[in-house]
Parts: sequence; structure tokens; C-alpha cells
Amino acid sequence: MQQIATRKVAAAAASSPSRLHLVVLGAILAAAALIRLGGLFHDLPVSYFGDELHLVRRAMAMGTGDLNPHWIHKPTFLIYLLLGVYGAFYVAGSLLGAFASPDAFGAFFLAEIGPFLLLGRLLVLAFGMASVVLVHRITLRVMDDRRAALAAAAAAAVVLPMVALSQVVKMDVPAACLLLAAVLAYLVAQEREGSGWLILAAVLAGLSAATKYYGVTLVPVIAVCESWRWWRGEIDGRRWLRRGLLAAAAFFGAFFVGSPFTFIDPSVRETFLGMAQTFALNEVAEWNPDSEVSWTYGIGAVPAATLFFLRQLIAPDALGWPFAALALAGILACLRQVRRRRAALILLGPVLVFLVPATTLWAFHVDARHLNAVVPLLLPFLYPGARLLTGSLRRAKGRLLAHALLAAAILPYALASVAHDAEIMRLDSRKVAADWIVREIAPDTRILLEDYGPFLSPGPQAVARLRTRLESLPVLDAFTVAQAKRLELLAAHPPRRHFNLDELGHVWWWPHELTEEEIRASARHRRQGNPLKSWLPKSLAAYRSDGYRYIVTNSKAQDYYSDPGAADAYPSITRFHAELKALTPTACFDPASWNGKGPVVWVYDLLSPPAEPGEGCPAG
Repeated sequence: MQQIATRKVAAAAASSPSRLHLVVLGAILAAAALIRLGGLFHDLPVSYFGDELHLVRRAMAMGTGDLNPHWIHKPTFLIYLLLGVYGAFYVAGSLLGAFASPDAFGAFFLAEIGPFLLLGRLLVLAFGMASVVLVHRITLRVMDDRRAALAAAAAAAVVLPMVALSQVVKMDVPAACLLLAAVLAYLVAQEREGSGWLILAAVLAGLSAATKYYGVTLVPVIAVCESWRWWRGEIDGRRWLRRGLLAAAAFFGAFFVGSPFTFIDPSVRETFLGMAQTFALNEVAEWNPDSEVSWTYGIGAVPAATLFFLRQLIAPDALGWPFAALALAGILACLRQVRRRRAALILLGPVLVFLVPATTLWAFHVDARHLNAVVPLLLPFLYPGARLLTGSLRRAKGRLLAHALLAAAILPYALASVAHDAEIMRLDSRKVAADWIVREIAPDTRILLEDYGPFLSPGPQAVARLRTRLESLPVLDAFTVAQAKRLELLAAHPPRRHFNLDELGHVWWWPHELTEEEIRASARHRRQGNPLKSWLPKSLAAYRSDGYRYIVTNSKAQDYYSDPGAADAYPSITRFHAELKALTPTACFDPASWNGKGPVVWVYDLLSPPAEPGEGCPAG
């Protein structure tokens, strides 16, 4: 009890910051907001960032009344939040006379997706800003040091994964923010006699898990910490049991409310059980399309997967080695101090729990965006690490040198985030290509559009073909369940810029090509690839025979097949690209020519003559 009382006094002292502290904190938050806003409007009115369009479209599809996402790869709480934001947008627009009906609102979305992307990004940015505040509050509570709290907040304001993922509609920053809130609530629960803060921590962890599973990492930490308190005699057995049951009910209740179909859809359980069984077999070869690593599932892969995780953690676009070194020193410093040890372990607990799936079931899958679950929990250790490294000096000199060390460490991160903003705000080649196509190609001309290229909307002829293909599908699920309504709206309200196009997709999730029949027949493949697209390209002669005039391709799509062995794994697509390269492109959009970004985009006229040796690429 004396320890709890001491922590209460320290927390009370830490919770009353000075005016100067608030001014500095305000400046840090202003800098965090400016850095995030600096890249928020990239590529609008469309997006070329993976999953943004997917999540926004899935939220709008729920506006038809079906709250089942029919897509179980990740939980759905962010999608429901987006649905709420878009519902408010519709109500406001209706009151102002902009939308006469839900169908008019849906047609506006299909024609002008930019405002919906921006609203989604603003929602995620709000979570990102809240994360900076939560890192500050957590550090203040754990370290009882205002300098440490400001240092952690400054780091959170500029560290790249927290910045970059606050500028796109993705689940990582909202899930990490809710996890931080849960950790803070549980730290408070350590100093309070009742169960209210514990329940709040469990609810927030549940909502984090309902966003992207990150909140699950706090559950074992709470279980171990509560059991330790019972073992030490801080709480009796009956209270320990009651608190445990309340926390479990709060966690799973919030998880269910935020993502009910994670529990209802049997394919979720089947997926996880299948992964666990595959891991236990210890003999199944696996390939990860994100890291492009091949390995054999099982305990034998854990050491290499751990090294992979650590390399990802100290990479420049994640925690980076300067922050990693300071955080490690800070962890050692805090573990040596009895009064900070338990709180430090509560911060470290989710990091260690996260490491388990990251090196087993999801081995070699972690990248910078996933580390939003880890990086914010390590930032509170930066100042103690700097103080440990300068501790041999006198108090005043050591503190001054620690401040200089932190400033020297934080500055490159700030510059990297500013450079990231400048990079993503550059003019994208796909926008330039789309504008050229609008000017130069008649809407009725048939186009084949390869994935990762310009954003183009289907016109009436394309919609008619898509309707016919949709009717032929035996099952409607992840990518097709809401397509009937979409095609109905596109037919009734054709977008101003529309084309007679068909899309050619890429089997990015599988190490060899698949036929459309294979994709249609497999639930796993249908959840990854839209069966309304084509997935095996024809010969150019066949495309000419079918009435196609133009093919729009890009270097990002072609780079997927540049590795040795690609011709064996993807013979159809490599043959398709080889045939295209034998033609003279009608237009070429190379971002290097205007200091832009994006892939090189080529537009090929199928009636153009073969390319001459050494012939250059004409500018669009």
C-alpha cells in the first residue's frame, strides 16, 4: 500500500505541469500537426497508396445496409468509424441540398472519391495527433519527469511510421492510438483501488484489437500483472478473480462491438487455426509477398524471423538505430529503479507479446507500418537512456549533454519526415497519364488497364460487361457483394470522365500465376483478388481481335516479374510484357522528366508499328 501511495503522490506531482511546459508541449503538437498536414493531400482526388481506396469503398458499401464487410483479413472498427463519418457527410450535404437521395450520394462517391479520401485521412490524422498526446501522458506518468515527457512527445511528433501512417486511410495508427490509451488507463489502474480504470483499459484494448489486433498484446500483460499483484498480496484472491473476469468481459465485449464479424464469420477461425496447424507441421514452405522472403513454417524459422524483426525495427523508416540505442539504454536504466520497474515492464509487455506472432505465425511479415504498435511504447525510454549515457558527468552538465544528445537524435527524424512529405506531394506519373488519356483517347475506345496504373472510371460499355461477368459468378463475397449496387449507380450516373476499359490484375499474394477459374473457385483467392478483373493476359493479337485499341501498363507492374525465375512462375504475364515492349509506345510518362514520383506509365496503341532498335519513349 505504501508503494501505491508513493506512486499516487508522484503521479499527482507529474500531472500539474508548469506554464512553460505547456507552451513547449503546444509547440511540439503544432509541429506534429504541420508535419502531418504537409503530406495529407497527396495524390488527391484519388489515391495510389495500397488499401486506402479499398477501405473507403468498403465503408461506403456498408451504406447499402449490409454491415458485414465480407472481408476478414483485418478487423473492422475503422471501417465502421469511416461509415459514421460518411453518414455525417451525407446528412450535412442533404441539409445543404447537395444530395437529393442516398443514390445521388453514392453516385457522387463513385464520380468524386477525393472528399471521401480526405475525410478518412482527417479521421486517421486525429488518431495520430492523439497518439502524440498519449505518448506524452504515458511518459509523464511512468518517468515522473517533464523533460522525459517532452522528449518522448517530440520524438512521437517526427518519427516516420507515426507520421507517414497518419496521412493515409490505414488501420495502424488508430489501432496503435487505442493501444496507447489502454496502456495509459492500465497505468492509472495501478494507482487506484477500484476496477473502473482496469475496465476502461480492457475496453480500449478491445477496440484496438477490433481495429487491427494490436490491443491483444496488452491482454497477457494485464493477466501477468494482476496475478503478480495477487501473488504479492496487494489484492486478495476473490478480488483478483473478479477483476480478471471484468477485464475479460470488457475486452471481448468491446472487441465484439467494434468488429462483430471477426467472431461471427467462421472463416476467421478457420484462417487462424489453419495458420497454427501449418506452424505446428513445421514442414510447409511459405512465401511472403511483402518482404519477398521464402521460409519453412515452424519453430526453426523463429531465430531468423527475430533477426528480421529487429532489422525492421532499427530501419530508418521505423524506430531507427539512434532511437533504438537510446531506448535500450533507457529500458536498462528504468529496470534498475524499483519505483519505475513495474510501469516500465507494462510498457515493454506489449512489445514482447507483439514479437511472438511477428516471429511465428506472421514471420517475415512485419514492416514499418506494423511497428506503429511498438514504436510509440519505446519512445518514453529515450530521455532516461540519454541520462544514463551522460550519467558520469555532474548533474547539470549531464542533463545539458542529455538534452543535446536528444536534440541531435531527433533532428534527423524531423528532416526525414519533412522529406517524406515532399516526396509524397510530388506530381505522380499516374495523374499525368490519366489527364493525357482524358484529352487524347475517346471514351468509347476500348482500353486494357493494368494494375498499379492510372485511376480511370468505367463507362457504360464497361459497366455492361462487368454486369454480365458478375451474374456469372457462383458466389458473391469480399470484392463482389456490393458490386451490383455500384454498377447500377454507374449505369444510371456515368462519371464525367469515363472509359470503355477492362482491368488486368496481378496475383501479388501467390508465388505463381492463377487462372480466373482457380480464383473463382477458391474463397482464399476471392478474398485477395477481385474476380471481376482478368488475371491472365491474352496475346496482343487476341486483344486486337476483341476490339481493344490501347493498353496502359506501368513499370511497377512489370517490376514484379523482373526476378530470375519469373518467366517460369508467371509465363503469361512475362510473355505479355515482352510483346508490349516490341511495340512503339504512343506515350510515355516518366516522372524523372519532371522530378515527379510514381512508376513509368506507357500507353500502347495496338495498331502502332513495331519499335525500332534504340527508339526512345515519346513524352505524353
